[in-house]
Amino acid sequence: MAVLRYWVAAFLALTVALTFVAYHPSMLMRQTLTTTYRSVVTRASSGKAVQAPVKMSTPATAAQVKDRAKAAVLGGLAADAASMGLHWIYKPEVMAAALDKVPGSADAPEFYSPPACPFYSVPAGDYSPYGYEGHALLKYIAGLDSSTLDGDACAKSLAESYAATRGYLNHSSKHVMEAVAAGTKYPGTGHPTDAQANAFVKAPMVVALLAGRPTLMAQMETAVRVQQNNEAALAAGLAGAALLEKVVLGHSVAEAVAWAMSADSGMSEAMKKQLEAALELKGLPFSEAVAKLGSSCSLPMSLQNSVLAGVKFSSYVEGVRANILAGGDNASRAVLLGALLAAQEGMAAIPAKWRTSTTGFAEAEALVDKILAARDAAL
Repeated sequence: MAVLRYWVAAFLALTVALTFVAYHPSMLMRQTLTTTYRSVVTRASSGKAVQAPVKMSTPATAAQVKDRAKAAVLGGLAADAASMGLHWIYKPEVMAAALDKVPGSADAPEFYSPPACPFYSVPAGDYSPYGYEGHALLKYIAGLDSSTLDGDACAKSLAESYAATRGYLNHSSKHVMEAVAAGTKYPGTGHPTDAQANAFVKAPMVVALLAGRPTLMAQMETAVRVQQNNEAALAAGLAGAALLEKVVLGHSVAEAVAWAMSADSGMSEAMKKQLEAALELKGLPFSEAVAKLGSSCSLPMSLQNSVLAGVKFSSYVEGVRANILAGGDNASRAVLLGALLAAQEGMAAIPAKWRTSTTGFAEAEALVDKILAARDAAL
């Protein structure tokens, strides 16, 4: 009877997988389901216990995927701009003093004005250095004739965009500029040791182009290594892209994280442990969790905090506000968090006032529309 139960479980898993594939356009999802089926059959035939698959919601339609992909990019960039006014404030007493100066900002800290970042000064509504990096990559991808990122061309494009930036530049951004100016070729353009949040900031732009397609991870690797040519940065960038892709394809953030923690996700054990350490703090107020994990731009803490907030908050506005008030490098976290929560809800998640308050929003929307139109044409 035990063997019969295992084979019944295997048959049901295969039936669900084949039905899902028949209605889902994603080749990557088909490969994942095939792997799941093989795993179930192997366990059943060996007489070992069959692990129940992670329960996922119904896949999004093509129109929904397009809306979610657009929301991921614009939600991430708007969240960054919303956070910039209180960026890089690490001391709680300094954050409290800033909030006391502007009535109502303790409840609605977005687009704090005048900006109080102690490390750079740009007008309210501008991006942080991370938002500028994301916008620069978006501009490069929108100009592609294919869905393949060329490392040298991408580095040159980013260097040109960074040179035109009026705000602060991160260390790895300066490294790209210097490398391109010196004639260094990809992947030497990427910093060999810089392992910070810049890696996952690139995820929304690459996912918008390639969600559901088998080349996503290879192209995300190029996007990361152009600026940060090291394994720690790459691991965070790929993890952020994998989670965001799941949400863009129709799943909730919680489902995406549950999938990442499962045996079939392909996520490394080291990455799973990092995510698990963050999820264990879900019961704490978010600011306390950030203080425990660390609030800087360094990895893995910046990724851990972004994912934790994505699971903890169901509302885009609520999540972004809580992340701003947690302080530290809230802007880099905001890009991935904003992308996850906006993708989960769709474009309607981004308030009209946030759109008009984000200086680069209209240009970014035109760029992402161009990317999505090219994506449609390639289908």
